[in-house]
Amino acid sequence: LMAVLDEAKSELALLRRELAGELRVAAFPSIASALLPETIQALRAAYPRLRLAVEEMEPADGLAALGSWRADIALIDHLALRRDRRQDGCGFVALARDSLHVLLPESHPLAGRPWLGVADLRNEPWA
Repeated sequence: LMAVLDEAKSELALLRRELAGELRVAAFPSIASALLPETIQALRAAYPRLRLAVEEMEPADGLAALGSWRADIALIDHLALRRDRRQDGCGFVALARDSLHVLLPESHPLAGRPWLGVADLRNEPWA
């Protein structure tokens, strides 16, 4: 009986150090295809008892899923964050920084600027 108890204690100690269970990830399609394959492979190798459930969602939907406990992690872009609304209970970690590029005709009034903000283009037709 003591040997069985010792073995059970050893197994419990191992389980406490090992990540196991399900990790629910919400990610929009472009970031999911770019970041998740290598990440999933690395997590499977390091934590074989951890199951990843990835659901493709647009950033705003991912934030909503995170807020309602339907997701543990949401991969979003910063454009999904509403400045007028607090994201209580969420911690943010930057994974990457994207640069947006604008192509304008040389004759365009904004063409000579070294950089532009999205707000500078608010009255311009663009896609």
